[in-house]
Amino acid sequence: MQNLLLEFRPAKVVSRKETYVSYYVVDPTTDTLKRLRVRCNHVKGRRERLKYATALCSEINRKLFSGWNPLTGTEPSEKRSRKLLAAAQEFCSTHSRNLRPDSQRSYRSKLKLMVLPEQPTIVQDESCSRRMPPAGRFFLTEN
Repeated sequence: MQNLLLEFRPAKVVSRKETYVSYYVVDPTTDTLKRLRVRCNHVKGRRERLKYATALCSEINRKLFSGWNPLTGTEPSEKRSRKLLAAAQEFCSTHSRNLRPDSQRSYRSKLKLMVLPEQPTIVQDESCSRRMPPAGRFFLTEN
């Protein structure tokens, strides 16, 4: 995966044979920039078309800088930065009355498996170095 500083290139108005707003956003499936164009030729008159395209360009840039990606359909919001575990727990708490008891138990079990415990620390016990074989000289402690 490429680590990009920006996930888009700002929109710009292009007025040639046809007038359009062109911008690039990261396609999450391929992790590359994909060009998108919004054509403005349906607006009559060259001046009106440029006014429309300029207003559209500034609106697209405002959305892009706030975190919007048209390919994923994500709107900039607080839910975007939630963690998977928090979202799954919220789902279970809101939909628990609609689930069978077996399903509830199964979902809770899967959530517990997702939570990784802290890695235990292995400490060598010097007091039993002569009495125990090498494999028994170590024990686990919780952090």
